[in-house]
Amino acid sequence: MIQDKAKILADANRRSALILDEIRETKMPDAEFLATKIKQYCGVKLRLEEKEISDNIILMLQTSVAKALHIEITQLPGVDHPGQCGSASAVLSKKIQMFLAVQKGLNIHIDPKKTPEIQTIQEMAQLVQPLLYEKTEKREEDVY
Repeated sequence: MIQDKAKILADANRRSALILDEIRETKMPDAEFLATKIKQYCGVKLRLEEKEISDNIILMLQTSVAKALHIEITQLPGVDHPGQCGSASAVLSKKIQMFLAVQKGLNIHIDPKKTPEIQTIQEMAQLVQPLLYEKTEKREEDVY
């Protein structure tokens, strides 16, 4: 069973890395392309089935947490509470981890003050797009 889970995680890591490669290798990606790829990336990282992947970030995170806890999403409010000492709920923690993973994987810096307002993959893509453009422009300047 542990080996099966290790294989599943290794496959998810491989697939998510390939998606990030596609984004990095696309010069000046448009927001629609980014949204599609980020949605795929999040689906793989959160180990969601195709039908569970949506534009709604919170819904995908809730689905992932509920699956991990082997409960229905409707049961989450009763069990997903912040712990003591000022910690966050599992859904909020996963949201932070997801933004950090995208940031690290694309080698960009997302302003942490902007992330709380991001609720959809489309909004995330619109936030990421100019950061990728800046990075591409900087690389081109370094070449000349």
